[in-house]
Amino acid sequence: MRFISSITVGLLIILLNTPGYGVSEWKQSRFRDFVKGEVDNISITSQGELRIAPELVEIYDTEEAYIWCSVMDQKGNIYLGTGSNGKVFKVSPSGQGSLFFDAEESEITTLAIDKNNRIYIGSSPDGKIYRVTQDGEDAVWFDPEETYIWSLVIDKNVLFAATGNSGKVYKITGQDQATVLYDSEEPNITTMAATPSGDLIVGTDGQGYVVRISPDGNPFVLYDAPLRQINALVVVPSGSEKGVIYAAAIDDKMQSFGPPTPPVPPQDIGGGQDSQEGDDSQSQTDGGGGVSPPIIVDMGRPGGGDHTLYKILPDGAVLTLQTSKKNVTLALGLDKNQELIIGTGDHGKIYTVDDRDKVTLLLKIKESQITDFVRSADKGSLYAATSNLGKLFGFNSLIAKKGIFTSDTHDAGMFASWGRISYEKASSVTDNKGVKLYTRTGNTEEPDDLWSKWSAPYQDQKGENITSPSARFIQYKIELTPGSKNKSPSIKEVSVIYKQRNLPPKIKAIMLNDPGEGGGGFGSVFSGSSGGFGNDPDNGAAASGNNPFDTQKSDSKNGKKSKKRGLQSLKWLALDDNNDQLIYDLHFKGVDESAWKELKLDVTKSTYSWSTEQMPDGEYQIKITACDKPNNSLSEAMKDSLVSDTFIVDNTPPEAKGVQARIQNKKALVKLTVTDALSPLDRVEYAVDLKDWELLSPIDGICDSYTESFDFETDPLEPGEHYIVIRMCDDQENFKMIKQVVTR
Repeated sequence: MRFISSITVGLLIILLNTPGYGVSEWKQSRFRDFVKGEVDNISITSQGELRIAPELVEIYDTEEAYIWCSVMDQKGNIYLGTGSNGKVFKVSPSGQGSLFFDAEESEITTLAIDKNNRIYIGSSPDGKIYRVTQDGEDAVWFDPEETYIWSLVIDKNVLFAATGNSGKVYKITGQDQATVLYDSEEPNITTMAATPSGDLIVGTDGQGYVVRISPDGNPFVLYDAPLRQINALVVVPSGSEKGVIYAAAIDDKMQSFGPPTPPVPPQDIGGGQDSQEGDDSQSQTDGGGGVSPPIIVDMGRPGGGDHTLYKILPDGAVLTLQTSKKNVTLALGLDKNQELIIGTGDHGKIYTVDDRDKVTLLLKIKESQITDFVRSADKGSLYAATSNLGKLFGFNSLIAKKGIFTSDTHDAGMFASWGRISYEKASSVTDNKGVKLYTRTGNTEEPDDLWSKWSAPYQDQKGENITSPSARFIQYKIELTPGSKNKSPSIKEVSVIYKQRNLPPKIKAIMLNDPGEGGGGFGSVFSGSSGGFGNDPDNGAAASGNNPFDTQKSDSKNGKKSKKRGLQSLKWLALDDNNDQLIYDLHFKGVDESAWKELKLDVTKSTYSWSTEQMPDGEYQIKITACDKPNNSLSEAMKDSLVSDTFIVDNTPPEAKGVQARIQNKKALVKLTVTDALSPLDRVEYAVDLKDWELLSPIDGICDSYTESFDFETDPLEPGEHYIVIRMCDDQENFKMIKQVVTR
């Protein structure tokens, strides 16, 4: 087997099966496409539509770093529990804020409010529960001698407290009047919510249990999550989803963490709670105190492992709604339609989930984390509390005055020329005025000052030629403004057409099979253990000696591959940086000739076999020319050629010389010399009177030279005339037979 290559060991790679095309399209039309980009007052629906987001208005800035929890009283005042200075702020419906309570502890981790508008405040560490009236009278309502008060819930006028490090739930009926309702084996009960039927649902840290606790304190595990901590819960109190439980979990159980430590605000907070109403319409709780400060030691990592959102149905079935390594769920809430709202630590993104479990990215705010939601009982107005920095925002009924979506960058793979950019409207929305698209390009993976400036706006929905300069990377931006009646334009698809700069194909290697061996894939090049491409570490089949491309079969008798006389096969490796489809022209010539002759044109595969029986004996070469014209115009198509090593065409059988045959001691003694002009001998055999062939061994012991001498004797012969047939064959399966007649 012979081959020639223009690359060294290690550069041989596997060709991609899917061909590229001269003109390519970058199209974004799905939620998973658009969610890779950046949003500014833009919503991305589950159907993959871009719309202007609801307007989010800043209500109050606590000037604290973190807001852990929030509740609202009957008058519409909102109370915010903060860290790291242990303060509670009161924000009036007009947005005026004031300090309401200042605890000795550093963190206000949970809040609850009863029907008389008395505020219950859980602090950590050295956890205590305070009660503060509207007149400002405060008292330590209960001191459980626990490190953390993670969650407070009021249900049927009874206060419940979830704690750590001992993992207990207390039932508190009056000042310093408390009993242990549930004593778990977990270190922390991190979150808690009440159900319409009067049960408590709690989430634990340690094993990640979601547990239902009956009014008499009997626990039942609803779900054992594969993650360490349940950090947020919400229960749907009414509507078609009544009794459904949503639970957020963080942090892989396989990771080892020490005991909880005092809450130290991380860069990306790893816990979260919900805001909801209890069964008593005049009593409200934050459902567990907004976001519980993380209780894992590794505070610098948001959650540690995967972050998963579960939906637990009333019949006990559990659905996984979302799993992410990036979107840390910090807060769960319900809007006025009882649909789920999710606040994350991923750059302050807010998602909604409808009753069909379809997720919409509602909006994104500048603050780093959404740590709690609170909703008014009468109008259903929704508010969001944030951390980094600690602010309160309100959702406006109107959409924002402008929304901007900036796509992720697209890599054209190499330097490219840009065609048209176009967009498609959502058919369900008739008012699509106020749509502007922009582009910018560059040759670095991340956009920076070395990229082009944003282009002038494109406004033709059917498409306009992109004016940004040719480059490898491109990014687009969409600016949406409301139309009449405060309606948002809606975009469901954006398309960018481009063409890579055409580069010539490269023929990297040509391999000639041994004469008579059929063609297979390129894999048989790897069969050697040294030299050539045999040491390619990326070829798994070669390393195992189990090459699926080696199509030749072995002769079971002599271990050699079977051969077909006159057959010549070759294979080649060609690459195209544009992934263009290639076709090949094959030509041949003798080594002493100057002109190439046509062998085969427009070959589409990278292997070819033909019969050499019409070719005179001699040395030849093959030239292969690759062309990418299937994907390029004739003026743009490019070629590359490579010439093979020489190979022998030998259609002439060996000759016998000096043949002598005589009888001695009842045996025939035969001597001869066999020679071949172009090919080594492969085998010489004889047969007496049509009996089986017997393989002969030459005098030097190995039949592998162009000339071999033989001296052999037959078995004893019966009296009379006999003939001896000698068959000579070279390694190209050319054979000849001669006959010698002897008489005993």
